[in-house]
Amino acid sequence: MVFASGASSLVAAELAPCTLITGQELPACRHVYLHDRETGVSELISVSADGTPGDNPSSGGSVSADGRWIVFTTLAGNLTSRGPMTCQGFGEVNCGQVLLRDRQTGRTHLVSVAYSGQLPNSGSYGGRISPDGSVAAFTSNADDLISGVTGGLFVADLSVIIAEE
Repeated sequence: MVFASGASSLVAAELAPCTLITGQELPACRHVYLHDRETGVSELISVSADGTPGDNPSSGGSVSADGRWIVFTTLAGNLTSRGPMTCQGFGEVNCGQVLLRDRQTGRTHLVSVAYSGQLPNSGSYGGRISPDGSVAAFTSNADDLISGVTGGLFVADLSVIIAEE
């Protein structure tokens, strides 16, 4: 089961305080977790390759049938090598983006990437992964994910996303 929570006691990892766009500080950011019902253990999913928790809130979550792949939405700018993802026209505010966590390799990938290979120019959210982990669908307001298309529902081939990083 995948879920999001702002509780700081679900895993042993040290979770830093979180400052929202409004300036409100929370004791810990909301993170995405995977709970294994058989073992009773929860795993922090919204982390970078080195295990660092996200520096801003994450939400949602969709898991492949085998539990290896998890797609989620985040405002965190420290989970991929691409760094902070700021929205055009909103200053230095991070945009929500859709990420893929590979539990087998421990890597986190940006799914909502522009056709040019660059960061998108607006937010993306609501990611869902196929049962076999081959594709993810998400919505976005960006106008550079596909040339000539502004916003909508998008589908990403995850094998391409993984190969390009």
